[in-house]
Amino acid sequence: MRKKICIATPVDYGNFGNRLQNYAVHMICEKMGLEPVTLAVEYSFVCGKIPKHRILELIHTFHIGNLISKVNKLKSINKSYASWLFTKETIKTVYIENQDELNRVLTQSVYFGIGGDQIFASYWNEIIWFSMFPECDSSRKICFSPSFGTDSPDKAYLKKIELELKSIGHLAVREESGCKIAKDLTGKNALRICDPVVMLSKKDWIRAAAKKEVLQKEKKSLTYFLGEYQKTYFPKVENEAQKNGWCVIDVSRSSKSKEAACDPLTFVAYINSAECIYTDSFHAIMLALILNKRVVIFERAGGKEMNTRIMELIKRYNLQSCVYTENESLEKLGTYNIDEVNKILENERICADDYYKQFAV
Repeated sequence: MRKKICIATPVDYGNFGNRLQNYAVHMICEKMGLEPVTLAVEYSFVCGKIPKHRILELIHTFHIGNLISKVNKLKSINKSYASWLFTKETIKTVYIENQDELNRVLTQSVYFGIGGDQIFASYWNEIIWFSMFPECDSSRKICFSPSFGTDSPDKAYLKKIELELKSIGHLAVREESGCKIAKDLTGKNALRICDPVVMLSKKDWIRAAAKKEVLQKEKKSLTYFLGEYQKTYFPKVENEAQKNGWCVIDVSRSSKSKEAACDPLTFVAYINSAECIYTDSFHAIMLALILNKRVVIFERAGGKEMNTRIMELIKRYNLQSCVYTENESLEKLGTYNIDEVNKILENERICADDYYKQFAV
């Protein structure tokens, strides 16, 4: 019987990158010979008190997904449903609604995984995440490239999580800025390791998304924005697509297109089949690089703190030629040295693999 590891990570059905990093963490754990289970704390409620995952379970049980998709006011539920179903089918998940449920899972686990994604960011409610792992042996706590989401977290927030961070025996974070934050707070040298999605190769992602149907014959560009974008960015993208004879597939968080209600692996298939990706998303950029696709990077509107981690990514992979600045033409943006990026990606995998090997069974 394989040893169990429970994973604490944000579970956000409205964010493809969040679901794909969680999927990648499970793949990493299985390669290590461990049996992973994600612990999902419900933070999204319908009508103020009904956990969203219970609504999605009912939709699935009564086979009313198609009906929901036709009701305009329920489009957000429909988009969540596709990601929820992907999670149900590919990522073993336990929804934590009370302390007894948490204790039951913890007593069955040998390791406790933290991350990936921005689990160290204050807006995910640090009390939830750090209280999930009680005073267990620090050597049993493993980091899967968690992020603080910013290079300058609130000092009062850092004070709250200081003891919890010190209790992590194998501290490893996603950004260099996170290493500095961890060092200042704990006195420990944190290792910087790549995001979990990087641990799956181009072949791995293509194989995972192979069964997903997307428009293959028609040339397309893909837009995926998590911040506001319609008024400023989208007209420029449409104009560029028209000049090149591309259709535009918009799967952004606020998009109401039918394509936006796809599941995370269909999102990967869209990236792989696109001529160019236009995005403000960390994980969309990473997947575009892994799949060697042209990508144009936009500043996240209304999310200045979010942009610090993307700027670090741009510097690491030498993507200055992919960054959009105001009033700039999109025509010459988005290309980069693919061979150089592939080499950096491979080095990132080797470094992270050395970290994960110590926990392999």
